[in-house]
Amino acid sequence: MRKRIAVYANGWNVIQLVGILKGMKECAMEHDVDIYAFVNYSTRPDISNINSGETIIYGLPILDQMDGVIFVSNSFNTARELELVYPEVKKRNMPAVSVEFDLDGMACVSTDNYSGMYDLVEHMICAHGMKDILFVTGPVDHADSIARMKAARDACEKYGIHYGDDNVFAGDWGDAETKAILNRHYEEHRCIPEAVICANDIMALAACEWMDEHGFRVPEDCAVTGYDCVTRGQSKHPLLTTVKQNNDEQGRKCLEILLEQMNGREVPKRTVQSASLHVGESCGCRIEEESEEMSEERDRPSGIKYDLMNCDQHFRNMYNSVRKVDDLVGLHHSLNYFFKDDNWMEGRNFLICLEPEFFREKEYGEVDPTTCSDRMDVILQVINGEPQQRWSGSHSDILFDMSRRNDKAQLYFVVALHSDEKAMGYVVLNRDEEILKDFILYIWTRHMNQYMEQVRQNMLVRELTQKLTKLTVTDALTGVYNRAGCERIGYPALERYQAEGRQSAMMIADVDRMKTINDYFGHAQGDRALCMVAKVLRESLPEDWIISRYGGDEFFMAGICEDFTMDELVQKITERLDQEKEAENIPFHLTLSVGGTVLAKGEPFDLLKCLQKADSYMYEMKKKRHIEIDGR
Repeated sequence: MRKRIAVYANGWNVIQLVGILKGMKECAMEHDVDIYAFVNYSTRPDISNINSGETIIYGLPILDQMDGVIFVSNSFNTARELELVYPEVKKRNMPAVSVEFDLDGMACVSTDNYSGMYDLVEHMICAHGMKDILFVTGPVDHADSIARMKAARDACEKYGIHYGDDNVFAGDWGDAETKAILNRHYEEHRCIPEAVICANDIMALAACEWMDEHGFRVPEDCAVTGYDCVTRGQSKHPLLTTVKQNNDEQGRKCLEILLEQMNGREVPKRTVQSASLHVGESCGCRIEEESEEMSEERDRPSGIKYDLMNCDQHFRNMYNSVRKVDDLVGLHHSLNYFFKDDNWMEGRNFLICLEPEFFREKEYGEVDPTTCSDRMDVILQVINGEPQQRWSGSHSDILFDMSRRNDKAQLYFVVALHSDEKAMGYVVLNRDEEILKDFILYIWTRHMNQYMEQVRQNMLVRELTQKLTKLTVTDALTGVYNRAGCERIGYPALERYQAEGRQSAMMIADVDRMKTINDYFGHAQGDRALCMVAKVLRESLPEDWIISRYGGDEFFMAGICEDFTMDELVQKITERLDQEKEAENIPFHLTLSVGGTVLAKGEPFDLLKCLQKADSYMYEMKKKRHIEIDGR
């Protein structure tokens, strides 16, 4: 059996994660090792309900079946991401490697965040004579940002360039805050700096957009640099000057070190990968002749080669296939039908498993919504492009099913499906690292979350509709159908039986001297009598018979009558009522007059005629009952 490696990472750190997984995958293919990348999209701490849902997959009980673990630790945005797995890995003393961050008892493979940034700042100062520089850092407590900005400060100190609170601002790795920083700086100084040096490319690209929006040119009016060498920065004009980290080599090194541990060998506590200055045009340099690598980056579309219109059409078609589904069987068939011909985005091998309790309103409140059940429902599985039968299994059955079918090592992505903190299930996709680019995997799972929530809401609406419909045709006191139920369900059933050539029967039952019971024993005892009669009728008649409270103390019954006679049914009702009276020890006299008529096969259905016959027989019996009760 192939070795299995679990990789835990946050998917927002796309640039690094794509490179790391690429390097790991290449190494894994050489050593015949399967990689399972558990990717979550936790983000700001203030949306903890969504973060809890995102990290559901980190709590899956599968570590005992993994041979090693790699934490892409510097990608994590919340403490929960590490807390769910790290203690369990440490307790098991499993072979494990951390990326960038030192974790107790684990080897660490880090990137030299210092030298590349130092070289970049030195290049801006020495090659371009920059003195008025604005620095946009990452979060102040992030290790990568701390190392990069220490390098910037050291380079500035060496060359006598100012670096202080008035020109160093903490960003958050994103667009909006970077533009806000530039806005505040411009409003205060009414001018722009000579250069903006950012701690990552995303912020640098945001700075370039801000310059363009405000009528400034890069690099003529202001030079801009970044860090990470993202694809978008190398496919725009001007080409972004940045620092390139060798993430693919870092990924390869992580897996090589992990394999050494798995083989019982000693490994270094820390291994450092180099990063290098990547000169483009945004710093003011002129690129006379592009390198082969740069040309490829400029010509290659960003991320997975998916046309945006095709993506949009795919999601719309998927939504249309499930938007009216209101049960799990229908969901399985709808997904099978859709993905049989349209799985170009997901790949030819993937599965979707769901938490059964999520779709059950009553039971869902009785389980922990932030974890998955021991067994999951595989609502969809596609193998070699062909949808399979629905099945259920344990997490190990589900996670490793594709691996058992595949004779070569593969990279698998595992992503949570959830509605805020409520677990829906998860997805397993056999794809390459390209699916992370342009956040395609995130967008796909977000859409799937919405579609599954839509199905759940449809199911709840159907259940509520059924309950409301039942209420309108159900007698609140006795629990059998009411007069409306008799008219909507009882009469049409008889008509249908006759149309089908079945022999059916209609019966009318009336409580004898009901007024006497109410007058002398009270209406509570009268209600008790009616409930006893309804219970007796349910227990005496065939299960599929329709019973309704036709009037105040009258009951209507109808059903197939091919294996017994009317007299047999009346006798059974009478005997059962006697048993119930004795068991309940009621203080009043309770008897039931019953009449009915049998509708022969093929006999035309005449409702009025049938009711008259049943009433006639019932009143004949009532006269006899009254004589028995009155003694005359």
